[in-house]
Amino acid sequence: MGCAALNRTHPGGSVGSTHHHDGAAEADQPANAGGAVFVGPTTHGLSTRFWSGSRLAVSTGHTKHCPASRVSTHRRRSSRRSARSDRADSAHHHRRRINQTRRRPHPHHTDCLSTATVHYDDPAPPIAPAALAGLLLDTDTINALMNSGELAVDPKHTTTKLFTDTTDHPACGGVLVNASKQVYDGSGWVAAQTQALRDNTTRQHVVYESVISYPSACTVTKMVAQEAHSWQRCNGRSITTTATSYPAQTWFVATVDNHDGMLTALMNQEGARGWACQHALTARNNIVIDIEVCGADITHQATAIAKKVAQNVH
Repeated sequence: MGCAALNRTHPGGSVGSTHHHDGAAEADQPANAGGAVFVGPTTHGLSTRFWSGSRLAVSTGHTKHCPASRVSTHRRRSSRRSARSDRADSAHHHRRRINQTRRRPHPHHTDCLSTATVHYDDPAPPIAPAALAGLLLDTDTINALMNSGELAVDPKHTTTKLFTDTTDHPACGGVLVNASKQVYDGSGWVAAQTQALRDNTTRQHVVYESVISYPSACTVTKMVAQEAHSWQRCNGRSITTTATSYPAQTWFVATVDNHDGMLTALMNQEGARGWACQHALTARNNIVIDIEVCGADITHQATAIAKKVAQNVH
């Protein structure tokens, strides 16, 4: 076969070789321009002013004659100030209503504490654990995306359990192993479903498509964000993975990328004559979509499969 495959082990004890691892100015506008109208105390409380025709009388005993044009100008200025103040108040309250709407918690994300502004149009309910298997792609779709006609379901590694492969760099998260128990344990996951496919004739390709459910989209977002940090930390490093009953394998993490919510990593197995794997991780609703493909001609196939699975999550 010429290409060592990644060992996979799950708690059930079955082991298999697979790909690479087992966020006021006073308003002096009169209410009645024809008579004396009390407006109110001045800003400093020193005098009381009255409007009376074209004359401004001040209670200190001094009388000042004001031309009608000046009175009219004063009224217009006061009116404009009042209008600007009203518009400012209206805009302020409008912004508050928008912010309150944006901060309203999602009906299914009540445990999510985030400062990010999120818009919810028609929020979907969380996917139930029983529906996980229906999210995965069928054999014909996988073969088309892998440009292969030989891939078939591998029952040994089609499971509801997480894989128990371990690595010598736990801080790298699951960059090397998809659906890893070492990574997901303690993150709050609820259920998992993995379908494994392999080419038993030419042994050129291996595919692991996994979906892991969480209580809410909030916990899924947190999980993927943590993995993005861990994967990037190990970009350009060599990592050794170990699985029960299989020899250790060393992999070089060649490229880690995070684009439009899709986290990907490309790894090459040392001493395996071009055998490589691509790992893709993304989230939809309350589901983590965790895909890994391996072979001698691997580029972006895991990304393509992850996007296709994401279309099944509503």
